[in-house]
Amino acid sequence: MSLILVVTLFIISANADEKLIISYDEAKRTALENNREMLLAKEAVKSTEGKITETNSYFLPKLTLTGNYNYISAVPSIEMSLPVGLTTITKDIQTGANDNWLFKASISQTIFDWGRMWENIDVASKSSEIAKLDYELAASLVVFNVTQSVNGVILSGKVLQANEESLRVAESHLKTAEQKYENGTASSFEVLRSKVQVSSLKPMVSKAKNNLENAKNILKNILGMPINKEIEVKDDLKEEENIEVKYEDALKKAREKRPDLKKFYKRKEMIETLLD
Repeated sequence: MSLILVVTLFIISANADEKLIISYDEAKRTALENNREMLLAKEAVKSTEGKITETNSYFLPKLTLTGNYNYISAVPSIEMSLPVGLTTITKDIQTGANDNWLFKASISQTIFDWGRMWENIDVASKSSEIAKLDYELAASLVVFNVTQSVNGVILSGKVLQANEESLRVAESHLKTAEQKYENGTASSFEVLRSKVQVSSLKPMVSKAKNNLENAKNILKNILGMPINKEIEVKDDLKEEENIEVKYEDALKKAREKRPDLKKFYKRKEMIETLLD
């Protein structure tokens, strides 16, 4: 038992230490599959679809089966006497049994309920459509968050590279200034200025490292990954061409495509159905 536990922990630790190199498209796909909000929205869709099946079953006949068992220790009996020739025979006849079983089956079918069943089906269908729109909305928000987070990781990485390069150059200048000072070809002021520049760049490098780590943690949270998982984001984003969009066309497309607006109109229809 302990050996299995040790092997399991070793496998988990090994998977956590292995660095994952992920592209933007892979990050989107992973988030759509593993993000917590996506999983909740998917379960909500399944739940509403099950509600539709349940409401449709109201049109089917309902079969009810019941059973009952009673045990009677003292069974009632009737004493009967029968003349046989010159003698009389007396015998007790039981009017029941010790074990008593009762089984009952009934079938019921709703004929008319003032349209409530049709109304329930309509409401269940609209609820399912709203859940699917919630799923679309969650997907669009997840893609937006992944895009922002991936860009944040890439930008933080480039800032860190720039600061590390600046620090490397400053340390090289400091080393050169110290050598020139020892040779008498540079003043102490030049050495001091180089030291100040190196000292000012070190906190910037540390801050850039922290910013990169925070950006990666935000991305891992969106992707549904463990926080201790090492990841590296590919810088494979392509610059899109500028597209000219007119205000009227953008507004029309937003009204037709945005899932939150569709959800609002669908919820309005459902409330109107309940009020009718």
